[in-house]
Amino acid sequence: MCKNAQKVFFSATYNEKTQNIIKKLCNDQVECNFTTNKLANNLKLYYVEVPRNITKKLELLNTLFKTLQLSALIVFCNSKKIVESVFSNLKNEGFPVSMIHGDATKDERDLVFNEFKKGSTKFLITTDLFSRGIDIPHVNLVINFDLPTDQFGTSEDIYNHRVGRTGRFNRPGFIIDFITGKEDLDRLIKIQTTQNKLSKMFTIDDLVNVMAEE
Repeated sequence: MCKNAQKVFFSATYNEKTQNIIKKLCNDQVECNFTTNKLANNLKLYYVEVPRNITKKLELLNTLFKTLQLSALIVFCNSKKIVESVFSNLKNEGFPVSMIHGDATKDERDLVFNEFKKGSTKFLITTDLFSRGIDIPHVNLVINFDLPTDQFGTSEDIYNHRVGRTGRFNRPGFIIDFITGKEDLDRLIKIQTTQNKLSKMFTIDDLVNVMAEE
């Protein structure tokens, strides 16, 4: 590449790691930021405390699926193993559910995405593979079955991308975070404090009433 070539970089996440990469590639860079860390005002955030036990978390998830009026939702998990466990449980309960994670081929990913987009399946279980660059307007709920960790980036950035899958184009969007103890709650508060928005603790009846109003 010509030394005098002009280079333009775009990134949905502009963190320290991204900045360091750009500095290595460009000697004299100009930075333009068009977004802030604040979450959209049309997002309503809730959390629920649940035992650190996947069986109990699955029971709560089943209850939510049976109770809430949902057009489409995405459930985020932190590992392929958990994605498969959640998918199998919901499939056995008869829900129109699909899953996607890093072991899927490109053709499999495209098939799952297209089925979900056109509404053939209403519930998608996934890892952070599906947390970026996906615009499906009718998704009205995101559930963090597991809170994001710093394994593949900062948890604040990952959380922001996950919850950004709902509330697209200024539509109402709902977030539910499963909290399994004080450590989880402290981490959630830390994540959301950087984005100037905090979750409310909820009961299922509360959530049913709130979503019915939208």
